[in-house]
Amino acid sequence: MEFFQKIKGALEKKKPLRRHSGKRTEEQGTSEGRWNAALLLAFVIGFFFLIYPSAADYWNNFHQYHAIMEYADQVARMSPDEYAAYIRAAHEYNERLAQSGINWNPTEEALKEYESILAFNRSGSMGYIDIPKIGVKLPIYHGISNEVLEKSIGHLQETSLPVGGKSSHCVLSGHRGLPSARLFSDLDKLIEDRTGMSVPDYMHAYGEESFRDREFEALSAFLKDLSDQKETVLLSCGGGVVLRKENRELLKQNGSVIRLTASPETVLKRIKADGPVRPLLQGTKTEEDLLQHIRKMEREREQFYAQTADVTIETDGKKASETAELIRKAAGI
Repeated sequence: MEFFQKIKGALEKKKPLRRHSGKRTEEQGTSEGRWNAALLLAFVIGFFFLIYPSAADYWNNFHQYHAIMEYADQVARMSPDEYAAYIRAAHEYNERLAQSGINWNPTEEALKEYESILAFNRSGSMGYIDIPKIGVKLPIYHGISNEVLEKSIGHLQETSLPVGGKSSHCVLSGHRGLPSARLFSDLDKLIEDRTGMSVPDYMHAYGEESFRDREFEALSAFLKDLSDQKETVLLSCGGGVVLRKENRELLKQNGSVIRLTASPETVLKRIKADGPVRPLLQGTKTEEDLLQHIRKMEREREQFYAQTADVTIETDGKKASETAELIRKAAGI
């Protein structure tokens, strides 16, 4: 009897422990649930940032394709006389522009007239630019506002509308490196077309010096093709083009050289938005390493930039449309 009483007493003493143990299990379960939820949330956020560039590019391509198809459909529905009337109005606008000269401060009435010409459809596109060699096919919109340049190509107001003709000089503006749209970021394919390899693959296989040889060949051929043209052409070069003396001489002999500058921090931000690390910056392990490498490259190239540039434009804190306007003024177009 005494034995059973001892067991009963022991069990009674352990009851609170059992209740305490049960309470701890519930708390642990709640903690683990929160931890799992946090891990799931981190995974979702990380996955979102991983797919954002591709998804944003796809979304912009979808809208650009839709705008081009809407433009083509609208034109196809027009009678020959209706289409001819649109083109005739554009030619008349270009002729008046050639006679009166450029007015960079147009009246509200002049703006309305400009926006009404070649206004084929609801999307607002006046046409599209197609460059099969570099895989570019993008709608063209009136003006070069930041809103336009963030999604596609803009027509610089007070330059000829893109319908061709004698004494017409049309200027289209687009910029590269956007996190939300590809636009002209594939211009390097003009060099890749000559080598049959991507720039990173070519530099990995043959080295930077060999790439600079191909760069000089591409630049020489491009400028030779333009030797008989009178129109103003804007050529975008990589920052390393100034490393070769012959390149600097070609650029100086064939036009004005406009240098766009930005702080190393801004350059790093733009490189990250571009996507894969550029060939000459590969091998850097951390963001700080990358920043130091950018600073080193700028120091090494500064003397060549100073020798070559006719005009320097600071781009930090400026919208794309503001930079485009400064380039236009510097180029005299």
